[in-house]
Amino acid sequence: MNRRLPIVVAVIVALTLSSALIWATRRPPEPSYLGKPATYWVDRQFNGGVRGYPDTKPFEAMGVAAAPYIAAGLRARNSWRQSDRYAAIYRSVPAPLRKRLPPPRPLEGGGASLSLQASMLLARLRPAVDPALPALGQDRNALVRQAVVVLAANEAANDRLAPGLLFAAATDPARSVREIAARAAAGLTDSAIPGAIAALDRRTRGDSRAAVYRRTLAAIEWLAWRGPRAGAALPELKVLALVDDKQIPVAAMRAIVRIERRPETLACVLNELTDTGALPRRLRAIAALGKCGPQVVEAAPILVKLWKAQADARSSSALDRPSTVQLRRAVAESLKQIAPEVAAREGIR
Repeated sequence: MNRRLPIVVAVIVALTLSSALIWATRRPPEPSYLGKPATYWVDRQFNGGVRGYPDTKPFEAMGVAAAPYIAAGLRARNSWRQSDRYAAIYRSVPAPLRKRLPPPRPLEGGGASLSLQASMLLARLRPAVDPALPALGQDRNALVRQAVVVLAANEAANDRLAPGLLFAAATDPARSVREIAARAAAGLTDSAIPGAIAALDRRTRGDSRAAVYRRTLAAIEWLAWRGPRAGAALPELKVLALVDDKQIPVAAMRAIVRIERRPETLACVLNELTDTGALPRRLRAIAALGKCGPQVVEAAPILVKLWKAQADARSSSALDRPSTVQLRRAVAESLKQIAPEVAAREGIR
């Protein structure tokens, strides 16, 4: 046993060294400018070495490879000890226990100032850094997310990527990030409609905590707010009105009704959604209409027509088909939510 111990130790040391060597060789080298690494320039910027407008020249020279070091610099200055949550916990614990805990540490340089500086640096790395921005916008560190949202807010006017970043931050855990995103989204003009359409994702369903889900839902609500001017979004909204989810189809239906104000065209759209496709899709569309309530009263005649058609199909068959029964039940429930008086007139209780 004693003879084997040196061999085991030697094998462990060899594996450790080989792993370290592989990690070191595979890791891309840190970019540099004027012989100094990216971390030097990040520290110089964030530690107050440069006053006023950020010194972007070193970062422009290093290119997109500097982006991870900008994010790392923000994370280093916004640890768990600087979070509002930890400060609240620290104040709430009894004094004897508080003495054993590390005290909260104020955010170096001020969070707003740091995120603004970082956003200006990242802006200088566009468009090469664009593919990395959605991931940085979902970073675990609030200061990194805030920098991305500030960047999006400053460039949202005529930018296809920025609206999606703002919509994804609409339900961010950090209040400061949510507030910045909300103010910027409220100020978006019609020029942001293409970016909002690009933020929609047809594969969205199920996980309301996912960034793509939050982004799609916020984009739908913003497009609905733009009204008829967002008519270009109707094809995507019609697809989203039929996805298998609880919130997305309802939001899409509401947006369709607010965007398409012409009664004849709206009737065609709603009829297409409720009267075509496989049974599960029709049931989802009808249920989504019902959840919109009286604001989609334009759909009442369509549902009445569908109700009567299913009644005729039922009376012409010796046995009720399950699909007919399901459709009639779905139509009845939706019609009662949208127009109770119409439902009562048709004998729906």
